[in-house]
Amino acid sequence: MPSRRPAARAVAALAAPLALALLSGCAPIPPSAGGAGGGGDEAGGGAPDCSAATTEGYELFVDPQLAIEPVQEVYPLEAGDAISFDYAGNDESQAPTYSWATFVIQDDGTVAPVTGAPFFDEEDGVFRMEGPQTVLGNDGGPYAGFLEVQLTQNSRVEDDKIVADQSVLARLCVAFALSE
Repeated sequence: MPSRRPAARAVAALAAPLALALLSGCAPIPPSAGGAGGGGDEAGGGAPDCSAATTEGYELFVDPQLAIEPVQEVYPLEAGDAISFDYAGNDESQAPTYSWATFVIQDDGTVAPVTGAPFFDEEDGVFRMEGPQTVLGNDGGPYAGFLEVQLTQNSRVEDDKIVADQSVLARLCVAFALSE
């Protein structure tokens, strides 16, 4: 039986950025330097965290089958930083594709999508993200936000539409890299 994995990767590679673009409607307005959008800043003392988020549905969590290294409260996304993931629930028969999406906490506490993409280095449920990741088009920082690790699998055609099972495996608090 031919593998469905290349088709699933193609669907996920196209679907993740498209879905993110549709969700955003327009570019996010990142927090101002020294603003409230992150729970801490260099001017106010303390590192950014996700306590300023007021949008519902952005609770931090990790699926028990997802191992993350290193384990941190806030994951920095500066150059040289890396986060490794190992999903024990990986089932190759479901043609899984792993992707990520980032969201920024704005000055008023609302959360807005930034960007996302598949993890192209994934193999057997093991993948990683490397910095730097910034809030595009915005100088300054660091800014607090969220990183979602997403799983798309079991892609199929139903009623002439491509559908798939999708889930979020983790939502982590991140500090986007400084940009200049």
